[in-house]
Amino acid sequence: CGSMSVVNSFPEERVLSLRERLAGTYRASAYFCAKMVVEFIVQLIQPILFSCIVYWMVGLQPNAGKFFVFMVFMMLCTISATSLALMVSALCKTATKSLTVLPMWLEITRLFGGFFLAPAFLPKYFVWLDALSFIKYAFVGLALNELSGLELYCTPAQLNSKGQCPVTSGEQTISAQGYDYITIGGCIGVLFALIAFMRVVAYCGIRFLKN
Repeated sequence: CGSMSVVNSFPEERVLSLRERLAGTYRASAYFCAKMVVEFIVQLIQPILFSCIVYWMVGLQPNAGKFFVFMVFMMLCTISATSLALMVSALCKTATKSLTVLPMWLEITRLFGGFFLAPAFLPKYFVWLDALSFIKYAFVGLALNELSGLELYCTPAQLNSKGQCPVTSGEQTISAQGYDYITIGGCIGVLFALIAFMRVVAYCGIRFLKN
């Protein structure tokens, strides 16, 4: 997982970076930006390769536009996971704390990622956890992308008592699962917002937590 590969980044370099900053070698902003650029470039390779292989292998809709939307969500999900790891890494200050907090946080995002419980069936008292799961927005965005315009057909064994196919379009599934509460653009916007928020918090951790 890309997030686990960067979770120790700041704790391992904290002493060195603090010493260099105290010596006036560079500012916290320069160190943080350089770190972000390097991690960004490295982390994009995996989702791009993953999308190019998996999208066609799984047999999703053979549409170039839908393929590139799929790739965008894979990249945003990876960057979100990395941003979360960097934020935890910056705030926890030690590798031990980071490796304790991050897996627990990632597990919560997976549990409320839409795989186990669709938005239509989510209890109201879990809405706030669901809203904070970056995986959920990537999953719902991918579901909307694939199910929109999808035509479904039934085998004879799948026909209902009236001899009709109960589900004939992806839109029926979108409505039944409650994915239509947000749009693809909305999912992308929320992911960008979460990435920006987590990186700002990570920077504040690097800038102000010096002990």
